Amino acid sequence: MKRKNLVTVALALVVIMIVAGCGEKSVKRIRHEEEREGEPLVYNDHLDNPEWGGAKRTYMVYDLDFASLANLTEGSELVLTSLEVSLSWVDDHSGSDSQDVTDPFQVNITVDNVTYSSGFMDSGNITVALPNSYIRAENLAANTTVRIEVRIGDCGTYAAPPFIFGRLVRYYDTGNDYTLRISYTYKEVWYEEKKG
Repeated sequence: MKRKNLVTVALALVVIMIVAGCGEKSVKRIRHEEEREGEPLVYNDHLDNPEWGGAKRTYMVYDLDFASLANLTEGSELVLTSLEVSLSWVDDHSGSDSQDVTDPFQVNITVDNVTYSSGFMDSGNITVALPNSYIRAENLAANTTVRIEVRIGDCGTYAAPPFIFGRLVRYYDTGNDYTLRISYTYKEVWYEEKKG
């Protein structure tokens, strides 16, 4: 009788071990990784003044998939580690005999539905670096697609001749040309599957 109980217990242990083995999950582990710098992306474009009648483009959207832009080795994956966007423009100084208002621009970077914005600036240069403290490192790792948006504000020139009761007279300009430069770094990662 004792022998029969031992056999039953042994069979039960074997069944438990088989079931436990079937429940093992496969875990993705890093086999090798290399830090790399991507080739900078440069775009020259134009945006129209939203205050100018019939303006067609007051913002431009760049949807970038860095996994397809980077020069990856077959079998590896990309983990984006840093992103810096620089925008530069020169105000065209429309109008005459008046105080010129520099053309304001704004840069927005969106990763995984979280947006980091420079706000509107009229300095002629904007640099926005995507900090890991703002966009969590795991978001950068999980998303290779980033949306970069460039917006233009009201452009123009103002004057305040005394004979028009101090009201501002406005001369519009049609918008402005700009140069967008995108720099990024990434890890090229080779994974292997292991039982967890």
